Order: sequence, then structure tokens, then C-alpha cells
Amino acid sequence: MKFKQLTQVITAFITLTLCTANLFAQVTIGSNQAPRAGALLDLTEGATTTKGLNLPRVELTNLKPTTPAELSASIGATGNWVLNDHTGLVVYNAIDNFCGANLIYQGIYVFDGTEWQYLGQDIDAGIGMSRWAVLAGFPGVAEVKVSDADDTAKGIDTPHPTTGSAWHRDQDGNIFLSGYFGSTAGRWMITNLAATTFASSGRTGDDAQVNRAFGVSIAVPSSTSSDSEPLWCYPLTPTTSTTYDDNKRLGLLYNWAAATNGKGRYDLAGIEINATGNFEINDSEAGVPQTANIQGICPNGWHLPSDVEWTQLEQEINTNTSQYSSLVDANGTITVGFMGVRGAATNGHGKGMKDSCPTPGQSTYVSNGASNVINSRVQPGMNILLTGYFALYTRDYGQRAHLWSASGYDTPSNAMTRTVFYDGEKVSRYYSTRNIFCSVRCKKD
Repeated sequence: MKFKQLTQVITAFITLTLCTANLFAQVTIGSNQAPRAGALLDLTEGATTTKGLNLPRVELTNLKPTTPAELSASIGATGNWVLNDHTGLVVYNAIDNFCGANLIYQGIYVFDGTEWQYLGQDIDAGIGMSRWAVLAGFPGVAEVKVSDADDTAKGIDTPHPTTGSAWHRDQDGNIFLSGYFGSTAGRWMITNLAATTFASSGRTGDDAQVNRAFGVSIAVPSSTSSDSEPLWCYPLTPTTSTTYDDNKRLGLLYNWAAATNGKGRYDLAGIEINATGNFEINDSEAGVPQTANIQGICPNGWHLPSDVEWTQLEQEINTNTSQYSSLVDANGTITVGFMGVRGAATNGHGKGMKDSCPTPGQSTYVSNGASNVINSRVQPGMNILLTGYFALYTRDYGQRAHLWSASGYDTPSNAMTRTVFYDGEKVSRYYSTRNIFCSVRCKKD
């Protein structure tokens, strides 16, 4: 018995010794082929290998961890990982995160002891709109226009073959992006307009004449509002451009006179019909629906969507939510002409239209948005940022987005808008006074 036990102990010792030796030797996995001289670990099936190395998939949230705790947390773990000890750590980030100044791409990352380095085509971390054009699959787009030929070579106005998104320039040369939302709703801007002039020559809307030049940017917000004079301001900080300069997707805010080229003051022929800008126009979907294309502040070939066209977009996203967001199809109730919030109460189309990023410049309100992010792999959603509105001072920034339609309501000083809420599921169809400043999304003619 003792001899048998001794034999077992010796056998176990020899096995452990051999295994330990192998652990410190060069190893081949996938075949019995000897590992290459310079490789500790050689993955091969022989002459031809048909399989790869499946890296651990993580959600990377911080490219520049500065403490051991931050390093572990950067890929969703806990603990205190000494930074230098983890130099060379390799992971596959499974989720794009374009909310911050440091873009986090889907793909392979290596920790270099200081930060996670992306192994791929790193896109300039600048904050201009050219970055978003490149993310959408259009490499080399210049922030400032070089020439028509250069823009053409970079695919301006040409839908991406996979996603259907496209990039364009407005009348001031600003880049904006668009997405396609079905044959009825058509093509819409998926970033906010930032033009500060009206397209002058070659206008394509039924309001062919530019009725009035823009006033100056708001100098004293508390004393500047108008139903009749076209005005604009910056989101969050109306008279300073800092937040906008750092986040061009925010676009600008406009009063209705600016958004519509003076609708309510001038008719389509440019004849003044009411100097105050408060001519009553009830061409909402509940009145006599608007049929004219109001170009307004939009670029040539685009127009400010009517109340009816906004509803068509809502219906498309409500029915096919999964195409434009990470949600299942909402199939909520959208009653044409109903004034108020419409859609499904849970995972509604409003949630599917909102950008998932917190609105830049604030951290109090976190959007529950689920719109598909702008990239070159999936069809984009509306990516609505919650820019609030301006009325004597900035309101609702980070909490809501208010977007103009080109349709009036049945009181002289009102026009129809759409509103989404940071924690809401639905979209509100309601009217606003024409002198407040809201965001603009244009629709392709």
C-alpha cells in the first residue's frame, strides 16, 4: 500500500514538473508543428490556417485611465491594475462611443502603459463636422471647402452604398449629413443646420425671393426677440460660440422668421402682408395642409419640412424603429392632427430619434436616446441632440429638443414644432410662438 502511494506521488510530481516546464517553453496551438523561433505562442494549423484569435470583447469607456482603478474600470472590470504591469494588454472594443472629444471606435486596442491605442485608421479627434463625414464613411472630407472638384472626389451629395447616409455643404460651406427614411418620408438632415445666411442665387423653394437679410447675432438676448426679423443664436450660450465651436453638430437656433424666410410677414411672391410677421396661417395637418415647399434658411435643393412631413417621418420611424435605432419596432399610435405627445409609451419612436450622447456642455441630463450612431456600417437614425430653445434666455438645454416646421397654426403668432424629451419615449406635436429660437432640420426636395 505504501509503495503504491509512493508511486502515485512520484508520478504526480513528474507530471507537474513536465507541465510546469511546458508552461515556460514555446508553445504551438492548433497543430503539432514546432513553434517559430521567435514566438512564445504560435497559433497555426499548419501550411494553411483557417481560424483566427478571438480577442476578449469589452466596452471601452476611457482611453486615458490615470489610476489603477480607472484602468480596470475602463473595460468594465473592478480592482486596482498597475498601469505599467498591463502595458501590451489587448482587447476588442465592441461598441462605438462618439460622445466625447476622444472618439472610441469599434475595433482592437492595445494599452501602452498610458492610454489605449487604436489599431486602425484613427480619425482626427478634432471637433468639426468633417470628423462626422469621415465617420459616416467619406474619408478625407475637408472642414473648409477646397474646391468643387475636391468635394466631388470625396463623394459630396452621394449616398453611401451601405448606409444610405450622405454628406453635403450648406450655402455657407458648412458640412451637414443626411439619412434616408423610406420612400414617403424621404431624405432628411441628421445633423442640425448652422447656416447664417439665406441661399441667394438659384433658390429652389416656392419662396424663391429672399425677403429680408439676417439681422446681427443676438447682442442682448433679454431684449431681442422678433416675429418679423430673421434672427439666430448659439445653443446654450446665445452670444458666444464656444460650445458650438467645440461641437458643430449642435447647429444654431433660429426664430421662425429666419427658419421660413419671413413666412407670416411675406407671401410666396415676396409681398409684405403683415409687418409684424403675425399673419394667421393655419396650414398644419389639422387645418388646410401646406403644399408649398418653404425653403427658408435651408440650402438649395432642401426645404423646411411641413407639419405633414414631420408626421410622415414620425410614422416611418414608429413603424420601422429597428432600422434607425437599437430598439424594436415601436408601432405606437400616431393620430394625425392630434395635438400633444404621440407614440408608444415604452421604447417609443421619440426615444429612437434621439442621440444617445448627453448634450455637450452639460452633464445633469442624460439622454435615453437610442438612435443609430453615425458610422459607415448601419443606416443612421435622426441623432437629435437636445439643444433646448431660446426665449429671452436659454431654456431646456440638455432636456429637450425643439424643431421648427414650416406650418403655421390657427393663431397669428404661432407655428408648429416637434419636441423630444431627454427621458421621454414619445414625440410632442405642438405649437410655439414664432419669436422663440429652435433648431432646424431640412428635408430634401
